[in-house]
Amino acid sequence: MIRNQATIYILCLLGVLLRQREAVCPVDFLDAGGVCLLRVARGVTYYEAHQICEQEGQKRGLRLFIPGRNAPKMCSYFSNLIVFTGYHALLNRSVNLRAGWRVTDPGYARFVTTASDTTIQWSGAEPNNQLEAISQFRYRLHIDDTPEARNATDVICEISSRSPQDGLERFEKNWPYQLNSLFLQDSSIAGSFQTYAALTLFTCVLRYVSR
Repeated sequence: MIRNQATIYILCLLGVLLRQREAVCPVDFLDAGGVCLLRVARGVTYYEAHQICEQEGQKRGLRLFIPGRNAPKMCSYFSNLIVFTGYHALLNRSVNLRAGWRVTDPGYARFVTTASDTTIQWSGAEPNNQLEAISQFRYRLHIDDTPEARNATDVICEISSRSPQDGLERFEKNWPYQLNSLFLQDSSIAGSFQTYAALTLFTCVLRYVSR
């Protein structure tokens, strides 16, 4: 009798733990192995994808971003889609195509790949073009591309565990590469712009970084 009661107790405890694990992510989010992902079924440009994650996060009181470090999880769960990742080499571009890639993940401003990098799993001979400074999953293929080349079929957003109030991340113009200009030299990259009304440049910067 005692053994049966102990067995029932263990089974009940396991059931509670399983339900707790299933409830880790908010409604509408997928638990992708400890990472909460939101799918927005909408064909968008690279810049629109980032804006959508920000907007969806604001609606839910969450900090959402396009996955960089956890980008492979998108391929595992959404292999039939074309989606942008948070990997990019827009600001710092090495002559070695595998080096100079960074991520959009909050809290990882110091992340940058080197020539011997193996953290980013590229497909085939990718990356293969100096001007292709963003990446996307085209079904199961991870390729580099230009932001304006093609739209995604969907947007995947990840919940950040870092609050905007955790502190600012320092931008260094000459790290890890020397930047002769803060403006993108490639005219094929349009960029993404937002307008703020502020009394001073400093208050404008504070409003931008606190998004």
